[in-house]
Amino acid sequence: MTSVLSQAGAASQIRSGNRLFRTDYLKPVVKEFLMVIKRPLSHSLKHKILRRHNPQYDRWLKSSQKNVALLPIPKNANTWLTSIFLVNHAPSSGFDPMHETPSSFLRKQPSMSPRVSSFNEIMEDATQKLIVLRDPKKRLVSGFYDKLVKKHQKNPKYSEEVAAEAEKETGSITFLDFLSFLSKVPKYRLNFHFLPQYFWVDYYGEDFFNKIGTLEDIEDIEAYLKNEGFDISLGGATNLHSGIQKKTNYASEVIDCTKATIEDLSRLTYPPHYLSFFGESECRLFEAMYQRDVEIHKKYFCPEST
Repeated sequence: MTSVLSQAGAASQIRSGNRLFRTDYLKPVVKEFLMVIKRPLSHSLKHKILRRHNPQYDRWLKSSQKNVALLPIPKNANTWLTSIFLVNHAPSSGFDPMHETPSSFLRKQPSMSPRVSSFNEIMEDATQKLIVLRDPKKRLVSGFYDKLVKKHQKNPKYSEEVAAEAEKETGSITFLDFLSFLSKVPKYRLNFHFLPQYFWVDYYGEDFFNKIGTLEDIEDIEAYLKNEGFDISLGGATNLHSGIQKKTNYASEVIDCTKATIEDLSRLTYPPHYLSFFGESECRLFEAMYQRDVEIHKKYFCPEST
């Protein structure tokens, strides 16, 4: 099954004669290889083996003259964080966060990206490795809204795919239908917006990172970046607090939305509180897919409770 909610795409395909090969099918093979050789590998060797089979793990950002490298996770305030790294990156001095997003700027000026060109930059002793986690339920609901609810009318490819699996009309699918669909997709083929966060953390190992932060403790991230010499003001365009909420402001009250369709949700002024989507069935599917995310997020957001 070709899936827009999976990693299928031009970047992960190579054409040979009349056959179309999917490189993401190789991921389990590579994983088995790493298990069979039964010896620890250096991060640089793992990087060389796997980087072309999962390029998302290779998208480290590092501003010039700063000793912090960020491994971005989709749906984890990436616009704000990338803006910070762009503003503090000398080659991209023309970036103005008041007037454009990092994505639009880098489409026009790809050579000015703070993305690292060599893994050796990450492995330098002076480089601090940073990764930022998010409450996994919030992240999943955010992805559901961005990819299905908001795009239902203008770009329904995601909702159409879920609807086909659920055998429903496109506008009548629910969050449970969405979760049920994701549960049937092999994790290594999930779209990066829905891929569990532990894939990024465990790929390198928790000890590899000097700082594992969470969006729920945003003051800690702000303080960390400032202490490392970053200008996080963005010229007054935004801050981390507004950066998290710049696209979607969620309601503060929890109501039962387990039966709400994406057609219903698209008519609301504000999306419901993220917990409104989780009933017994939803929680069961969520825990089967994201329990490791829950554990690792709790470890770094609420360390006293672990």
